Parts: sequence; C-alpha cells; structure tokens
Amino acid sequence: MKFTKTLLTAGAAAILAGCQNSADFFENKRLQEVRDYFDTQTERAIPQGHVFSLEGCINHALANNLELKLEKAKEKIQNHSYVASLFEMLPELTGSWDDTERNNYNASTSINVETGLESLAPSRSSERRTQTLKFEAAFGLVDFGMSYYNAKQEEGRVVFSKEQTRR
Repeated sequence: MKFTKTLLTAGAAAILAGCQNSADFFENKRLQEVRDYFDTQTERAIPQGHVFSLEGCINHALANNLELKLEKAKEKIQNHSYVASLFEMLPELTGSWDDTERNNYNASTSINVETGLESLAPSRSSERRTQTLKFEAAFGLVDFGMSYYNAKQEEGRVVFSKEQTRR
C-alpha cells in the first residue's frame, strides 16, 4: 500500500514538473514570436520623408491589404476543394493479402464397404499453405454522377472566388 502511494505521488510530481516546464517553454516561445513579429513590423515601416508615386501607392496598398490576402487564401482553398472533388470521381480501389497456413494436411481416404479395406489411396483436398492476393475496383454510377455534379459546383465556386479577388 505504501509503495503504491509513493509511486502515485512520484508520478504526480513528475507530471506536474513536466507541465511546469512545458508552460515556461511555451511562454518563452510565444514571447519570442511576439518580438519577431514586432521586428518585422519595424522593418516594414515606411521611412519618414519617403515620397510615393501613384504606382508605388497602389503596389503598397495591394501588398498590405488584408482583405485581398484573405480573398487569395479563400481562392486557394476553393482550388484545393475543386481538386478534391475531382478525385472523388475515381473508383474506389481496395486490396487484400491473405496468407493462411495450418500444421497438417486435410486428407481423406476411401474404404470399401463390402471388404472393409482401403480402396483408394489417401488424397489431399487442399494445401497446407494458401496465399491469395485480391484487388478490387468499385465504380458506382450514382456516386460518379454526384461526384461530377459536386465537381462542377466546386469549379463554379473557384471562378466566383477568382472574380471576387479580382474585384
């Protein structure tokens, strides 16, 4: 009983010590990320007295527009969804490998009813070891039709997303 209590106490102490170290680690990591973020912000700052041309203003606005960055991210997501919907049209492939072995032969003999003597030599009905390899492809017409319809919808969403980003 004492051993169990000692073991549980030691385990709890080890877990708490590990959690404390993890909390310190993550806090230090978060602080470092904040410092790095502010360093990049000061690097991006526009120097005083800098004069922008119209083209420079437009480029700066496009590079720092958060809504535009969000729309571009949405566009990438739509592209990935479209590709995923195309893969749904492929047939489902499954494969299996079976290796069966037993320690004796499955054998049978034939005995003559009248004489009681063995009339045929023993024969085996199957081998000791059997190996099978099987590949199957299932292609459902209804599933293909729904996948095709979903892919067309995703394609429309991609076009819509590109148009939203362009605007």
